[in-house]
Amino acid sequence: MIKDAVAVLTQLIRRTEARLYCSKDSLEALKSSLDLNHSIGSLRVNNVLANMPEFAEAFHCAPGTRMNPDKRCTLY
Repeated sequence: MIKDAVAVLTQLIRRTEARLYCSKDSLEALKSSLDLNHSIGSLRVNNVLANMPEFAEAFHCAPGTRMNPDKRCTLY
């Protein structure tokens, strides 16, 4: 039961986090992002979450898929 509650809480946190950067970027916005030191929103969310085993577990992502890759980038 506790594990289910943790999974639901993790899902809620990740969905809220994703909504912060949820957007449909125009071509002009995508071009301007090349000049800035910031990634576009979808990369800020998807790339970070795909590298978190906790995300894959909470959302039941199948192994080897885009959001649960076999190889992950570990920063720390």
